[in-house]
Formats: sequence, C-alpha cells, structure tokens
Amino acid sequence: MNSEDEIQKLKEVCTYLDHESTVVEGIKIFGSPYQPLFYNWAFQYHSSRAEDIWSEIPKDTELLITHGPPHGILDKSSEGEHAGCPTLMKYVELIRPKVHIFGHIHHSAGTHIGEHTAFYNVAVVNEAYELSHPLTVIEYKRPTE
Repeated sequence: MNSEDEIQKLKEVCTYLDHESTVVEGIKIFGSPYQPLFYNWAFQYHSSRAEDIWSEIPKDTELLITHGPPHGILDKSSEGEHAGCPTLMKYVELIRPKVHIFGHIHHSAGTHIGEHTAFYNVAVVNEAYELSHPLTVIEYKRPTE
C-alpha cells in the first residue's frame, strides 16, 4: 500500500485538518500542522511567513489544534529555550479559542489554564521518543448561550 492509499483510508475514519476548519457537534475546530523552524521537521515556516499563516485562523474558532505551541505557553525545549511562535500567540490572544491543543515540544507536556484559553501540550513521548507522559483527556462542553 502506498502513502496515498493510506491517506485515503485514514480520511474514511477521521478528519485531517490541513490548516483548515471543520464543525463537529456545533463546535468550530481549526487545525494546522505548521510550526516555526525548529531542527529539521515537516510543515516548517520561516518567521517571515508567520503572519500570513496564523492570520487565516477563523475568528469564531472555539477549539484550536496546532502542531507547535504559542510562544511562552508550554513551549520550553529541553535546553530551556522558548520554541513557540510569537505570532501564533498573538492570534490566540486575539481570537481567544476556548481550548488550544498542541504538542511538538515534548519536554513541556502539560496543561496551562489561561484567562480566556485552556492550553494543552499533549506530547506523550520524550525527546528520545519513549512513551513518558500520560495521555491527556480533555472534556469540552460548549457553553450554553
């Protein structure tokens, strides 16, 4: 089976958000694989492209899923440097999703409850790709209007 066949099979049982939105049970979800340059991984962008990328998050997003973290929130690498994106943080503060889920920076797995947004770094492996963090279960109940 080639990778295109595998992708098609996955699309039958899940929703892959490639910098796009979907609505599930009335909840607007935006997902993006993009991340700032950090070692040598896929979906990376130079900081000069960050504004163009993150300005595309719809203003009515309730649940934001990104590969990388926003700057300053659960984004410290094992070397102690902040690896999150400042521009992503700018848009999280502007849009105020109820929940922002990400990973990528394995060293900073955990939860941070902010004033407007609950942040979850759901990395489950350490830098050696060994299972080392517990799974995160997030219950989200849409606020009644």
